[in-house]
Amino acid sequence: MAVIPRIIPNTVDVHLKYTAGPNQMENVYQFIYEEAPSVAQLLALATDVGTNIGAKQAAFTSGDIVFREVQAIDIGSSTGSEATYTFPNGTTGLRGGSIEPLNVASGITLRTGHRGRSNKGRKSYSGFVESDVDSNTLGSSLMGLLTDLAVEIIRDRVSSTYRPAVGSMKLGSSRPITSAVILDNNVDSQKTRLNLHGQ
Repeated sequence: MAVIPRIIPNTVDVHLKYTAGPNQMENVYQFIYEEAPSVAQLLALATDVGTNIGAKQAAFTSGDIVFREVQAIDIGSSTGSEATYTFPNGTTGLRGGSIEPLNVASGITLRTGHRGRSNKGRKSYSGFVESDVDSNTLGSSLMGLLTDLAVEIIRDRVSSTYRPAVGSMKLGSSRPITSAVILDNNVDSQKTRLNLHGQ
């Protein structure tokens, strides 16, 4: 079966990729643009995401997490451009201590002000250190660092050229993000659902 390309008009997918040992992970962010970006503009976006969103993520993750690259792909058409920012060698998480199992996670819910699953998004994060997690809850210092990331996620990028968004193939469009929230401080052991997920 042929792979169907992911096409959402006026949208860029940005993949922030990192590893913990043999485990490869990524978070994908979407941004809306007015005019189709050049490769140089995509590289500027990938660099912005790496040096800002990546830095906020590094602040709460274990030194065992190694940040690899950020790939920006114009998914506005099947022939979109792409560019990759590579983190400097040795770019790791900044928290010291033993890493928690990677199924210990927290989520940031992205809202667009519209109802329905196609109008919301969620990013899951793991790679915490044991001292930041108490039983099934995340410690206050970790919650503060996750809040810093949530604020960074909703910021426009590259001189306001790119607005953060939630892309939907079902709707065939992307909507700008109006808020990002952490619904509670419970550990999400399946990386899919917290007590108040979706509210």
